[in-house]
Amino acid sequence: MTTKTKAQHTPGPWEIRPFEGVYGVFSKEDNEVPVATTDYGGDMLEGADCQLTQEANARLIAAAPELLEACKTALSKLNELDRPVNCRAIQVLLGAIAKAEGRVS
Repeated sequence: MTTKTKAQHTPGPWEIRPFEGVYGVFSKEDNEVPVATTDYGGDMLEGADCQLTQEANARLIAAAPELLEACKTALSKLNELDRPVNCRAIQVLLGAIAKAEGRVS
């Protein structure tokens, strides 16, 4: 029986810069091919508003590796405490980590 494993994400850190009319998110290891690009595909925003939305989305995507690491670190620290912790905080961290790792959609 063969077991398929999910591909791992491109290692961070990531950075953003303009790329072919949109914003590209690039790994510092490979700054030629973007990890992701952002584009606002609707007609609701135009011009500067569209560019601001693209840039904000790119910043959030670029922060993903560090945010995932921060979630894992926070969860580990919460689990080390000898006193009760906010279960909601742990559930949010577990959900975010699972989503980032492709275990839930």
